Amino acid sequence: GAGRPAAHPLADGGEFVVGGGDGCHLRLPGSGLPAAVCRFARAGDAVTVRRLDPAFPVLVNGGLAGMNPLPLAPGDRVAVG
Repeated sequence: GAGRPAAHPLADGGEFVVGGGDGCHLRLPGSGLPAAVCRFARAGDAVTVRRLDPAFPVLVNGGLAGMNPLPLAPGDRVAVG
């Protein structure tokens, strides 16, 4: 999109949650958003993204991510919403 890129360190075994709830690492603006939209997780050198709300779209390289963890590769683009 037109937004600026952002980088967030993700330690091995760590997670990063995106959504509208207070406990999210990245809170999305707006009303009526799910508390948690998606979760990034790292194990070793592997990073995955998992959609947490079936009604809220999370796109990886233009395709809809599923409810199971999806491995990410360098250069992948993730769009939320």
